[in-house]
Amino acid sequence: MKKIDNYVLYGETTQEIIPEFIHCESIEARSRNHDWVIKPHLHNRLYQFVIIEEGNFEFICGPTKQYITEPCLIAMPANTLHGYLFTPDIKGMVLTLSEEFIDVILNPQPQILLEIEKPRVIYSSWNNERFGLMSRLFKRVNNELLVEYDGKPLAIKSYVSILFVEFYRMILENKHSTFQVVKTNIKLFRAFVTQIKSFYSNRLFKGENADKKLTVASLANTLGISSVHLNRVCQDVASKSPIQVIHEYIISEAVRYLEQTDYTIAEISYKLKFEDPAYFSRFFKKFTGKSPTEYRQL
Repeated sequence: MKKIDNYVLYGETTQEIIPEFIHCESIEARSRNHDWVIKPHLHNRLYQFVIIEEGNFEFICGPTKQYITEPCLIAMPANTLHGYLFTPDIKGMVLTLSEEFIDVILNPQPQILLEIEKPRVIYSSWNNERFGLMSRLFKRVNNELLVEYDGKPLAIKSYVSILFVEFYRMILENKHSTFQVVKTNIKLFRAFVTQIKSFYSNRLFKGENADKKLTVASLANTLGISSVHLNRVCQDVASKSPIQVIHEYIISEAVRYLEQTDYTIAEISYKLKFEDPAYFSRFFKKFTGKSPTEYRQL
């Protein structure tokens, strides 16, 4: 199986990711050195905003490809497989930020954090004025990073915060359906998802709880609410039941392991807490229509 490249910045693997890591550069600066081809890769713990102001390009995100011919902004969460095939006339910028940096500046706005946890493409035609403001914010951040101004850290956080707010507003303006979600429910939902991720990365239920099974009841208890309350939270925020959220996370992790690692099917099943690899294969096929082996051969 082909190994998926994992970079800090494309082509670089040695740079340290500090908690407040932030980097900004023109698309041309890096793409030119790679003949305008940015092969599919991912970034651990790093979020990217890519703004395209001129030029056409092919955008790869996971298994999908899209040819884009108009100015746009691409939001790329950490650990998301993506790549680009640019034309030499491309004009734009790439802003890379650590997840820790984003959590600090957006913690008071959990609804924004919820919206940026998935890859998105927004187009200038949706709102030219707002897109123009975001373009100027990119340039402001880049300028602050290049020059030692007084108040530099505060200015950078302010510009990045406004950039995320404008991005969020643009998403809301172009949703086919709008709904209001109670902020408390958003916080509980994000905490619920964090607990799921922690369980499957072996950071939860250690020591005497090492053999504890993941259940909706146990997660609700950890959050200090009832299972019924947790169900209302998930329905309110994601229009899904808690068990659906858990199952979708398991499938997303299984797909990530299949696409990005050489683990055997049995190894993947054990990592995802399945005691029987055969049951894991049936579970995976139920949701994807293909067995893990068939999926890996695509």
